[in-house]
Amino acid sequence: MSRFLCYVLCVLSWCQGGAWAGEAAPGQRSGLTGDESVLWGKLDNGVRYAIKANNQPQNKASLRLLITAGSLFEDDVQLGLAHYLEHLAFNGTTHYPPGSLVTQLQALGLSFGADTNAHTSFDETVYKLDLPDTKSATLATGMRVLSDYAGGMLLVPSEIDRERGIIMAEMRDRNSASFREVQVLYRAMYPGKRIGQRFPIGAPETVNAADRTQLMKFYNEWYRPERFVV
Repeated sequence: MSRFLCYVLCVLSWCQGGAWAGEAAPGQRSGLTGDESVLWGKLDNGVRYAIKANNQPQNKASLRLLITAGSLFEDDVQLGLAHYLEHLAFNGTTHYPPGSLVTQLQALGLSFGADTNAHTSFDETVYKLDLPDTKSATLATGMRVLSDYAGGMLLVPSEIDRERGIIMAEMRDRNSASFREVQVLYRAMYPGKRIGQRFPIGAPETVNAADRTQLMKFYNEWYRPERFVV
């Protein structure tokens, strides 16, 4: 566990740019007792971390990178960019050129979808890695991947274009009667609020027009150390 903590602290210190409203641990100012089995902390650059030992399953590690920004942080011409960025994290970063990340993770025994995935919600974007073992090299790779998500996305124009069709297909698949019902419900429950207009899947016109400049603007604005929790 101590070696894993060392990797966490070292790699987080490389992250480039308020969970818990500036607190190192959630609920710190509430007076409630936190989970004492979790090691909470905050680095000087604002990155927060939480580490918990778990012996089941044995000799495995689950890594999560939480970005406390999602679709609610988009402006009117950015509808869907938070979700678009999540997709592009797998399409080229500082240490993993386009097309290489999934292949290298598969070589470690990770399958895309089951062991490496991500999701975007209204107020968060979460990247997930479930490592097959806790060997030093495996842990180092996992932390390097999270560090690249946080501050090393390349956002290559050809990859942006390639992913555009995938997102549009996902948008069509989700456009069911039940989804449209939820959209109407949210707008009725929260009249005039952003949540009714900021579903993470975004708007077709935004996705179709998205380019590197727009995506990089959102990336630089919200992917910042003070919004990272590992």
